[in-house]
Amino acid sequence: MKLAYVATYPPRACGIGTFTQNLIKAVCANDGGAKLSNSTRVFAMTDGNEAGAYPSAVSFCIEDQNQGSYLAAAALLNESDVDLVVLQHEYGIFGGQDGAYVLTLLDELQKPAVATFHTVLKDPSRSQEFVLHSIASKVGKVVVMSHLAKQLLQEVYKVPKDKIAIIEHGVPECKTASRLELRSKLGFEGRRILFTFGLIGRSKGLETVINALPAIVAVRPETLYVVLGKTHPGIVRESGEEYREYLLDLAQQKGVADNLLFVNEFAEESVLWEYLRACDIYLTPYLNEAQITSGTLSYAIGAGAAVVSTPYWHAQELLKDGRGQFFDFRNDETLAEILLDLFGNDEKLENMRSLAAQYGKNLKWSLIGKQYLKLFQQMVREKKIVLAKNLKDIANLPPINFKHLQTMTDDTGILQHAKYSLPNRNEGYCLDDNARALIAVLSGRKQHPNIWLDQAAGTYLSFIYHCQNEDGQFKNFMGYDRQFLESVGSEDAFGRGICAVGYAIENPLNGGFYSLAMEIFKRALPHCSQLQSLRAIAFSILGISSYLKKNSSDENMLNLLHLLRSKLCYGFEAHSTEDWHWFEPYMTYCNAILPLALFHSLEYLPDTAVLETAMQSTRFLEKTSLSEGFCRPVGCNNFYQKGSECAVFDQQPMDVLSNVLLFPQAYKVTGKQEFFEKALLCNAWFYGKNELRLSLYDAETGGCCDGLTATGVNQNQGAESTLAYLLCSLAVEAAQAKHNRRGKAIMSPKGSKSSKEKVFALKKSEDWEPGKKIRIVANL
Repeated sequence: MKLAYVATYPPRACGIGTFTQNLIKAVCANDGGAKLSNSTRVFAMTDGNEAGAYPSAVSFCIEDQNQGSYLAAAALLNESDVDLVVLQHEYGIFGGQDGAYVLTLLDELQKPAVATFHTVLKDPSRSQEFVLHSIASKVGKVVVMSHLAKQLLQEVYKVPKDKIAIIEHGVPECKTASRLELRSKLGFEGRRILFTFGLIGRSKGLETVINALPAIVAVRPETLYVVLGKTHPGIVRESGEEYREYLLDLAQQKGVADNLLFVNEFAEESVLWEYLRACDIYLTPYLNEAQITSGTLSYAIGAGAAVVSTPYWHAQELLKDGRGQFFDFRNDETLAEILLDLFGNDEKLENMRSLAAQYGKNLKWSLIGKQYLKLFQQMVREKKIVLAKNLKDIANLPPINFKHLQTMTDDTGILQHAKYSLPNRNEGYCLDDNARALIAVLSGRKQHPNIWLDQAAGTYLSFIYHCQNEDGQFKNFMGYDRQFLESVGSEDAFGRGICAVGYAIENPLNGGFYSLAMEIFKRALPHCSQLQSLRAIAFSILGISSYLKKNSSDENMLNLLHLLRSKLCYGFEAHSTEDWHWFEPYMTYCNAILPLALFHSLEYLPDTAVLETAMQSTRFLEKTSLSEGFCRPVGCNNFYQKGSECAVFDQQPMDVLSNVLLFPQAYKVTGKQEFFEKALLCNAWFYGKNELRLSLYDAETGGCCDGLTATGVNQNQGAESTLAYLLCSLAVEAAQAKHNRRGKAIMSPKGSKSSKEKVFALKKSEDWEPGKKIRIVANL
C-alpha cells in the first residue's frame, strides 16, 4: 500500500509535523515492516522558514501561499501510483483565508483521500466552517481525536456520522531511566517541578501559572516552573519574543524570577519524555475551552504524569475518571490551592500518575498506527474517489432564496449596504440597486411565484418612478431620510434605470404596472441618444431589447437601437488592436455588459460585422477572466489598463454577474455549447470556484458577501452583491431550462446568413456610421 501524506514535516518546528512523522513510522511498522522509502511519500507544507533540508521522504514541497504549488502537487499525485492521500489539517498550515488554498489541491485530486482534523471549532467563522465542511465533502473519511470533535462535525459542519472515525492522538514509546535518576540528571533534586512544553504563544496562558507562583513559593520555596519550547515561528515573525519577555518581566515583578526557567528549544521526543517523567506536575493552563486536540496533553498522559489543567475540550475527555485535576480559566488562586494540596499529598499524586499511565498505554503509537492502518486499508480496498462537486451542475447548487433580499428591503425600496448581514441605514438607497432588484424579483416570480416578490416589484418600480425628474433624467442616491443627495445621477445609473423599466415592460405584473413602466421609459428615451458612457449605452440597449419583445414593430426604437449599437462598435473599432480586442483602452467594472448588449441587439438587427465584434470582445474577455480554469473578474484596484498588468483584487460579484449574463446570450445567438458551459463556470465563483477557494454565498441568510479581497472575503452582504448572486442563480436556472429545449441558433459566427438575417441585412456604410438612421427593410 502506497501512501502520500500532505502535512508539515520535520525539520519544520510544528506539532503537526511531529505527529505526521510518528504516524508514518507507526503505519509502516504495522504494515509488515514496510520500508518508508518504498511505501510513503510526503508532500510537505512549507512557509520558507524551515531550519535545514527536508529528508528524502519528502517528495514535494507545497508553498503554502502559492496556489500553483497546490495544483502542481495535485497533478503529481494524480500521475503517481499512490493508493491513498492522507491530509493533516490545521487551519494555519495552509495559505489563503483560514487555509482555503488546500481546497485547490482537493478540487483537482483524483485519488482516494482521508483527512485528520486537528482543530474543530464550536463557533467557527463563516469561512472556517466553509473550509472544514468542504474538506470533509472532498475526502472519503475524516479522523478526529475526541468524541466532542465528532459531535461538532455532525452538528456544526453537517458531516455525516458514518464518515467520521475517532482515533486518539498517539504518543511515543520512550524508555527512560528511573524518575529519581532523571531528576538528578536534570538538576531537579530537592525541587518541586511544575512543567509545561510546546510552542509558546499567548493562548497557552502561562501567565496564569506565574501569577500563582507567589502564593505557592510562599509555602513551597523550592518550587520551579519549567517551560520547555520555542516561541511559535509565526509569532516570532510578527512580534518577536514579546510574549516570552512579558512573562519574564511578570515573574520579576512578582518576585518569582528564580522560580521560573525557560528552556528555549524544540526538543526531541526522548528529551520531552525525560522532563515529563521527572516533573512533579504537568500543567496546561490554556485560556479557553476551544481546543479539541492537545498533543502535549496526550504526551503527558502517555508518560504517566500527574496533570493539572484548565477544562478545555480535550482535557475534559482525557483527564476524566481521576486522571487529572482542573482549575478555571485564568484562575491563579484556585491553581495555587490545587498545587499546594498536591505537593502535600504524595499518595494522591502517585494515584494520578498511575491512572494516567494506565490510560496512556492505549495511546502508544504502535496501537494508534494499527487503527490508522486498518482505516487506510479499508479505504484502499473500496477505492472510493470523492471527486470535487461539479458546481456547473445546477442540481448541486443550493435552492434560490430571497430571504436576504427581504431583509434589505423596506417600504421605500432596497437599502444599498449592509453591516455584515444587517441593513446599514446610514448609507440609504440608490436607483442602481432598486433597478437591479426590480429585474431580480420580476425574473424570480416567473420561476418561483411568490406574493412577496409581486409586492417588492411594485416597491422597486415605485422607487424608480420617484427617482425620475420631469425631464426624464434620474436621480440616483437617496438618504435614509428619503431626501435625494443629488439632482441628476450618473449616466450609468440612467442606463440601469432604462434596463430595469424595459424589463418591466417585457414582464409586467398587471396593466397599471405596465403603464407606469412605459411612462418612465418613454420619458427617459430622449436622453438615450446623447449618452457617452459605453456602459450606460449597453444597459440602455438591454432595456430597449426587452421593450422590443413586447413592441417589435416600433421602428423608431429599432433606429435608436442601431444608433446606440453603432456607438459601441465605434468604440471597439477605435481602441481594438492586435492584442487588445476591447471597446476602451481599459477594462473596469461590468465589462461583459458591452458584448452582451451587442448579442442582444443581434436578435433585432442581425449583422455579421457586429457579430464578429461581439465574438472578438467576448474571446478577449474570456482570455482576461477565465484563463485559469475559474472565473477571475478584473479587480477594482486599478482595474486593467491597456499595456499594464490586470488587477486581481478586489473582485466584485457584479462583474461575475455580467459574465453569467453574457454567455447564455452568446449561446442563444451562436449556438456554441461552450458558452453555456462558461456561464456555469462563472456562476461557480460564488460557491468557491474562485481565486481564494472561498464561498461568498451565505446559505443561512440567503445573502452574498461583498467581494473577494487579497486577504479574504468581505463579510458585508450588501444589496449589490446579493442581487448579483440572485440574478446569476436565476439566469443559470433559466439558461439550463432553455438549453434543455434548445432550438436553432439565431446566427452563425461564420458562413451563410440565416433567412432572418438576410431580411435585415444592413449596408456596411450605414451599419458603422454612428448616429445615422436606417431603413428597416421588412415589417417587424
